[in-house]
Amino acid sequence: MKKEIVSAYGKALLLFLLIPWLINFFVPVVFTFPLSLGFGGAQPSRLFLNIYSTAVALIGEFCYLLLGKAIEQNMVCKEENPAEEDQPKSLKKVYASGPKDIVLYSLASLTLPLLLYSLDELLGIAGELPKINPIFSLAALVVAPVIEEYLFRKVLYMYCKEHGIQRFVLVSALIFSLIHGYSISVAGAIMFVVSYIHTYFFLATLYAMYRSIYIPIQMHICWNLTTIVVIGIFHGEKLAPTAFFIISLLILLYAIYRIIKTKQLMIAEGPI
Repeated sequence: MKKEIVSAYGKALLLFLLIPWLINFFVPVVFTFPLSLGFGGAQPSRLFLNIYSTAVALIGEFCYLLLGKAIEQNMVCKEENPAEEDQPKSLKKVYASGPKDIVLYSLASLTLPLLLYSLDELLGIAGELPKINPIFSLAALVVAPVIEEYLFRKVLYMYCKEHGIQRFVLVSALIFSLIHGYSISVAGAIMFVVSYIHTYFFLATLYAMYRSIYIPIQMHICWNLTTIVVIGIFHGEKLAPTAFFIISLLILLYAIYRIIKTKQLMIAEGPI
């Protein structure tokens, strides 16, 4: 039994970590190679570069989608009638079960990037903010959350159920945080920890609790919205780091408290 579990964990790392890593590496390399050949000495316009980089990013997301479909198809063939608790729930039903909590979780997801930004500012380790590609921003707000939550929450959850892995939330949070990069630095470590906390509680745990992909998609969009609009476009202008850090931290702690309390009341069978 232990050997089977170890094998299942190893296969999970291959399917949900190594292959997405390879997608993240090779898709940009393959599709940006033509740019390295040049345009007869002419410099491509910023608009062209924005559109091209967005197209490359969407190709990567499409590869994620194909990967998820392939994994899911393999599992659906083995389990055509999933247990009732694993049936997808409608968004209306989820909201009806605790609308105030869902709003709170969304608010926490919106403010978490502000907590990260404020902490970096207070520690004096904030780096130069990258220029925002407006076309890519639309893809990041709409396409990426839907496909990534499908692969790293819904499909990974199904995988964990099928292979008897009882640590879906832990595995999902760790893999997803690693997929989004890390660096050997104080700023990189803080980014990883904050990303892990958000994924653990507001993406993976909420999916395991509600069995609905709509909730983590919403939380993912909230995170991206603040990252792109408040920090990316406005560069956090006129934000008071100390005040926003304290406010964001209080919202985060209360939201986590509510998740834990709600989870205790909703414990159901499954790899939570």
